[in-house]
Amino acid sequence: MSANLARVPIFMRDQADIAARVLIDELGLAADRAGEIGLRISREVCAEHAGELVYVPRGDDLIRAERDREMYAYYCKCGRDVNPVARKFDLSDKQVYERIRMFEAARQAENQGALFAGDADDTDYPGTPAARAPRA
Repeated sequence: MSANLARVPIFMRDQADIAARVLIDELGLAADRAGEIGLRISREVCAEHAGELVYVPRGDDLIRAERDREMYAYYCKCGRDVNPVARKFDLSDKQVYERIRMFEAARQAENQGALFAGDADDTDYPGTPAARAPRA
């Protein structure tokens, strides 16, 4: 990163540091190069959203979706038996069944699509058309 980072707002430095850390971890970039790219990413984000009040969610939906993907893979690996899945993820059998049902419905909607234009799946699984659609 540049030598004059003291003048860069903390939020931009934090964004740049996070981006650089990911670039180093995932792509094995050198720290200097990752820092330069991280700062550029931060500038791009700021240019895109300059002056806006931006809400930064905790990411619970994303965390749950990742957990559910992992849960579904483990469910398939265990021969579609919910008991080991419930133990591993510290959930009840009923919760596992519900998450698996929602995951399969979202996956089917993603793979198959709607039969008629404007149809939406009735699940609220993150990433599905119904979850993204505004509620009336």
